[in-house]
Amino acid sequence: MLLLSFLLSGCWDVKQADEIMYISAIGLDDAEDGKIKITYLIINPEYGTQPNSSTDAEPFNYVTFIADDFHIAKNIANTIMSNSISYVILNQIFVSEKLAKKEKFIHWIYDATKATDIRRDVDLVVTKEEAETYLSEFKPKIEKRPIKYFPEKAEINKLSGLVPYNTDIFYYFRVTELDNDLFLSIYSSNDEKLQTSPQTEPYSASNIELKGNIDFTQFLGAAVFKKGKMIGTLNGLDTMLVSMLHANYQEKEDFLRSFRDPFDEDLTISTRLNAIKKMNVDLDLHKKNPSVHVTLPIKVDVFTNHSMVDYAWNMEHRKKLKDYLEKELEEQYQSLFKKTQEEFGADPFGWSIFARRQFTTTEAFEAYDWMKKYPQMDISIDINVRFGDFGRQSEVINLKRLQE
Repeated sequence: MLLLSFLLSGCWDVKQADEIMYISAIGLDDAEDGKIKITYLIINPEYGTQPNSSTDAEPFNYVTFIADDFHIAKNIANTIMSNSISYVILNQIFVSEKLAKKEKFIHWIYDATKATDIRRDVDLVVTKEEAETYLSEFKPKIEKRPIKYFPEKAEINKLSGLVPYNTDIFYYFRVTELDNDLFLSIYSSNDEKLQTSPQTEPYSASNIELKGNIDFTQFLGAAVFKKGKMIGTLNGLDTMLVSMLHANYQEKEDFLRSFRDPFDEDLTISTRLNAIKKMNVDLDLHKKNPSVHVTLPIKVDVFTNHSMVDYAWNMEHRKKLKDYLEKELEEQYQSLFKKTQEEFGADPFGWSIFARRQFTTTEAFEAYDWMKKYPQMDISIDINVRFGDFGRQSEVINLKRLQE
């Protein structure tokens, strides 16, 4: 019995769930005098756990205050809260675009690596508005629990390619420290006015007009970071294109895209794109003008066909569609390559991992300076389309006969 009592001594500081304030999301904004404005999204651990629990109970609350860092923030919060603060279920850190574009941002976010109870897989999300405003106006109508709402929203958009796949703070620091590539994080907004500003970019938050009585919190596109600091954004379409070419491409991702029908420019066809196998990256880095040539084999499933053109059985029509899709995608990629070279001046595709293999030592690769060379590279791409399904009913209706 005496021996067992020593084993039980390890539980002396255990706390019950109702004795802890769980933070599911943190918002970071710039503040004066070298401080930072922190917003806590605090969940109610008892909400939704009992089938007969009161619907009047709030699923979460928020509090905002000025602090020196993550660690001091806990003490400040505990002056007004009865229970101790815990980051163990923290899923997202929301950072305002204004703060993310400041040189000192990396110093603030680096504090997250020092906190022992902050996991390394916490997503970094950049908000178009102030993070305090974003979280204070977060009012979900269906899934009210932030601990499920934000992770599930991020995961489903990652699999569709509309937001980047690797967005955790561990990957942010890894990319920043290697100093070869760009880091892409999730870009978000829940301000309806910001989402409907007059722009024409496809798959941009401002291009999608939504109506209804649900919340309009939107994960779409990417915030682009270079050397730890935000330098720009990518819309949803460009983010999808980057995801398909990234060295960390996930085969389970399904990219849904619509294209103009080559037989009728007024109509569109909806498709699902999947990389058949890993892309081939052919690098020639030791000539005066380094070059990168990418070959990307893609399987295309056609879902809709409003023009009623027989793509499934007519080989001539199918070839025309194949040539059109390859040309369209290659032109979109060339436009994206130009943007990354001229506007961002660095590689968002993670190709430095392929470049490393052409050098015998790490020192030789670092001396080459991949990031500095990237803007001057000649980049080209070949898209090889192979068709998959044309829907469950691949045979099209004879409209002329039907009208007669």
